[in-house]
Parts: sequence; structure tokens; C-alpha cells
Amino acid sequence: MSTKKKVKLGHIDADPEEFALKVSYVTETHHFDEYGNPIRSESQPGHKVIRVPRGLQGPEIQGLAQEVVEKCRKYIPPSKVGEVEQLLLALAEHEGMQRQGRGQEPPAPPPPPPPPPPPKQRRQEPLLPQADVRQIEDYADQLYEDRMELKVYGAKC
Repeated sequence: MSTKKKVKLGHIDADPEEFALKVSYVTETHHFDEYGNPIRSESQPGHKVIRVPRGLQGPEIQGLAQEVVEKCRKYIPPSKVGEVEQLLLALAEHEGMQRQGRGQEPPAPPPPPPPPPPPKQRRQEPLLPQADVRQIEDYADQLYEDRMELKVYGAKC
């Protein structure tokens, strides 16, 4: 029996009180029998709080967003760098408004992040093809084919 865990991103929010990013995610655990057939699946929600330094300036935000995504790549995919950058910018703006408005009316909540940029025109193909345990004999046979493409395909699966 084997087990496979997968972490799926829920959403990312900025928390101005804690000056942190809050990441919601779900850990899915799939259990398989000895033939690779799924037996059962479990889902467990989770939250991660990523505290960020105060006093962020414009040029630092982009680098910090990249660093946060690299250090938390288990929870945040690299495609979300722009969203993390927008949330860090919102935190920095909220902090700036708090500094200016001390002793005055309470500051307004940070504006919602702008919508993500449109997807790029070119789609990247997956690094490895989809494999199926039930076709393992076919993949092994492809390793002995004359055509190199078939050998490579069999090796990747």
C-alpha cells in the first residue's frame, strides 16, 4: 500500500494587524493498494502565517515577494509571485497610512489586490507525460523500440 500527499493552495490574504501574509491550503492524502488503485482520500485544511518585516519600500517589495515564494514553495506556487507582491504592497501602504494618521480617524482597510495579469499566450508543456501504472508493461516495451522518441517516452513514464 502506498500513500501520496499533495498540497493545494486555497487563498493568500494580507493581515495588517500582524503584518503578515496568511496562506490557506488543503493537504490531500491519497491511499493506493499494491496495484495502484485508489483506496481512499483524505483532505485536511491548513493555514500558514508568514510574517514580513515592517518598513518595506517600493524596490524591496519585488525581491521580498520572490523570496517568500521561494521559501514557501510547498504552499505558494511560483505563478503567484505577482499576487504576493500586490499583497506586500498593500501591507506597506497600510503601514504608511498608519504612520500618517496616528491620533486621527482609524485607517481604512487596504484596497483589494488588482486582478492577476492575463495568462501568457504560450503554454508550457508538462515536463513529464501522464503515466498510468496499468500500462507499465507498454512503457517497458517502448524502451526497446528503434525510434528514439518512443524510448524517451517510455523512460519518462
